[in-house]
Amino acid sequence: MTEAGGTPSIAYAAPVRDGAQEGVACVAVIMARGEAFWEAVTERNGSAGAGSYSVVYDEYGIRIAHSFKGAELFHPAGALDAATISMLVADRRFGDDTRKLLEAPVPMPEEFSRVREGNVGDEFAAAGTGSEPVHLGLGRRLKTVPWTLFYLVPGSTADAPVRQLVRETASANGAILVLALVAGLVLARSIISPVQGLTRAARSIREGDLSRTSTCDRRTSWASLHPASTAWWRRCVRPA
Repeated sequence: MTEAGGTPSIAYAAPVRDGAQEGVACVAVIMARGEAFWEAVTERNGSAGAGSYSVVYDEYGIRIAHSFKGAELFHPAGALDAATISMLVADRRFGDDTRKLLEAPVPMPEEFSRVREGNVGDEFAAAGTGSEPVHLGLGRRLKTVPWTLFYLVPGSTADAPVRQLVRETASANGAILVLALVAGLVLARSIISPVQGLTRAARSIREGDLSRTSTCDRRTSWASLHPASTAWWRRCVRPA
C-alpha cells in the first residue's frame, strides 16, 4: 500500500524475464486504487453479527484497511523501531504524513504481536478501549501478499446463541419440573390417604372401639402386603 500522486494505491509488480537469457527484461506494474480495496472490506462490516468488524495489517503491523474506523488507517498497532520508520519515510509509503502517522500508534497489542511474530492462527480476546466491549478475534495470513486479516466479534454477540439456547432449555425444563411436581403430589396423595385411614382404624382398635371402620379403594394393595393381615383387613376395613 502506497500513495501515487497523493492517491492511496496498491501496486502489483512482477518481473518479466528474457526467455533466452532467463534474465529480467523489465518489470510489469499494475496499480489499483486503495479505495476499491477499502470498499470491499467495508462491505463485510458486521457480517458476523452486531458490532463485528475486520482490519487488515501489512507485514509491519500497520493498518491498511479497517471496515469502519477509517481514522485508524496507516497507524501501527504498536510502536515501530526507528529503522523501520526511517525506511518507510524515505519511501514516502503513506505520503507526506508518513512519519506523523507511524509515530502515532493506535495500540492493539493482541493483533500487533501476532502480525510481527507470524502466529495468527489461534483465537484471542482483545480488551476494548474505553466503553468498547471485549472482542473475540481470529486472524489469517493472506497467501499472495504479506498481509494479515483479523475479524473481531464482541463477546456479547458471540455468546448470544448460547444465551438463547439456555433460555429455551430453561423454559422447557421448567415446564417438565412443574408437571413432575404435580404428578408427584397426586401419587403421594394416593399413597398417603389409605395409610391415614388404616392409622385411624388401628388407633380405634387399640382404644377398644371395634366398630370403627375405614374405607379403601379396591385398587389399593395394602391388604396384600402380608398374608396374615388379610383377616384383620376384612374385619377392620370396609371396601368402598
